[in-house]
Amino acid sequence: MKNFILAFVCLANILNLQGQCNERYGEEIFNEVSISTVTYSDVHNLQMDIYQAVGDTETQRPLLIFAHGGAFIDGNRTNSTMTALGAAFAKRGYVVASISYRLMSVIDLFNSETALNGVARALSDGRAAVRYFRKTVDLQSNPYGIDENQIYFGGSSAGGVIALHSAFMQVYDITDPALLAALNALGGIEGNSGNDGYSSEVRGAISLAGAIADVNFITIDENDQLLISCHGDVDDVLPYLCGQPLSNAGLPSSGLPELCGGGAILAYPESIDFNNHHHLLLEGAGHAPWVYNLPSQNQMINYVSENLYNSLDCFNLGCTSSSADNYNPQATIDDGSCYIEGCISEDADNYDASATEDDDSCEWLDCIGDLSYTPLNIYIDDSLCQSNLYCEDFNWDGGDCVLDCNDNLMTLWDIDIYFYNVQCDDILNCMFYNFDNESCLESEGCEDDNGGFYQDGVQWSPEACTICTCENGQISCMIEICEFPMCEFPSYLQDECCPVCLEVDENFDCSGISITLFDGWNIIGFTCSENTNASLAFSNIEDKIVIAKDAFGNAYLPDFDFNGIGDLERGYGYLIKVTEQIDNYNICE
Repeated sequence: MKNFILAFVCLANILNLQGQCNERYGEEIFNEVSISTVTYSDVHNLQMDIYQAVGDTETQRPLLIFAHGGAFIDGNRTNSTMTALGAAFAKRGYVVASISYRLMSVIDLFNSETALNGVARALSDGRAAVRYFRKTVDLQSNPYGIDENQIYFGGSSAGGVIALHSAFMQVYDITDPALLAALNALGGIEGNSGNDGYSSEVRGAISLAGAIADVNFITIDENDQLLISCHGDVDDVLPYLCGQPLSNAGLPSSGLPELCGGGAILAYPESIDFNNHHHLLLEGAGHAPWVYNLPSQNQMINYVSENLYNSLDCFNLGCTSSSADNYNPQATIDDGSCYIEGCISEDADNYDASATEDDDSCEWLDCIGDLSYTPLNIYIDDSLCQSNLYCEDFNWDGGDCVLDCNDNLMTLWDIDIYFYNVQCDDILNCMFYNFDNESCLESEGCEDDNGGFYQDGVQWSPEACTICTCENGQISCMIEICEFPMCEFPSYLQDECCPVCLEVDENFDCSGISITLFDGWNIIGFTCSENTNASLAFSNIEDKIVIAKDAFGNAYLPDFDFNGIGDLERGYGYLIKVTEQIDNYNICE
């Protein structure tokens, strides 16, 4: 019952607060989005795309600034992740900006000094983007209709690194001399990307497979700042815990400093009671799965949307009592939802006068000082504590000890026998007892936690691989454990719980099949008749390849004459990144 009441209160609060937000920001409420491109750094000629909902007349909207990924050497503000984020949140009523920032060369990435300088330049550009919007509020009468007090910075991969440091790195927190030197070379922590004289402070960070140089940058004094992180725990590019970026990706050692990802960021705030952190763990996922997987992208966007919505100024109702179990430090107006769990039975020995919700913890002491989790033996005559309370069972009619139908002393817990010991028939042993006519009741079905009702004997699947059964009013569920198939790309087939391996036709001839490789990342399958060394297979386009990777993270880098893949194997898939579009490409020729 308590869970139902709390669920109802939460639902009522959400509906009320949606009204507080004018029905905005929680779900998509607009159908079309406009995109405008502006230069935010005249110093370095850097642009950003600004997403706004068509027909949105609100003039004080939260602003989300996103930075793309690409290991600080590649990527652009119009990639699929950035455009998906821009459209999804603009349709919810936010203003969204996707920024370009200065990139370093591949050679710079593998030198510690030049790599750190490249990251510092990107951090400088990110802070300038924040200042640009405050500058437009001041000098151009707020043309984008933003609330400059609600600016959040987010990013994917390298963009997540920019976001975390924009929100939480302060100059007095930095202990690494090399990082200080790199920032000072650009004029300090604010950088040299323009829009001077305006604040670069943000309300929080959204790290999508990002990482931070030092978890100690996050302090309890910043508990009012939102921190959302989404990360796969087998990320081989930016580590889920702490480590050298790219060290597990089959690449030569990069010059990037050690960074700490979502797992380390999760553990540290918990250790300092920083309770404004929300973490989405994608178990078994590699680096930024939302880039290639639409369900992962939708999961990430929905998670960010829910927790971002809860932090907005229009969502400032909540429990403001710090002693309550559901205290909300971001709430500024109490909505009456505060509750404290404890024992609310006044006759219990551990009665809690401040408790508002019973948590089933009540305890009673009997006459001889032993704990009793039922008040029955006290209710008999707790004022007298007469000797008949010490017998194993008590006759409620005559006040003396009695035997049950089998001449055994009755147990204290057998309530059925307490009330009906004079009958001593089979009705005392049935599972469901009708106290009105002293008869057994048949179980008519089961009700699950979601309110679903099922007849006895019925089986159903609440989710994939789970089968539940209703038996005698009790629900029992079994989960099928799948043995992961030993193949490169397992497939999930319709009506199948577990993944299976699909056989490759050994006689399939791909010699006449050509494909188009688009500028950037591509996924290709190798179905040639024989396994072929990657250097040989890609030799006719090696001048256009930046990197190719197999599913284990091993890499082929033609610019470095490095082949960590070895042979391309028939029936396996590979990621390949090219510098320009290649038409009519046949890997088997």
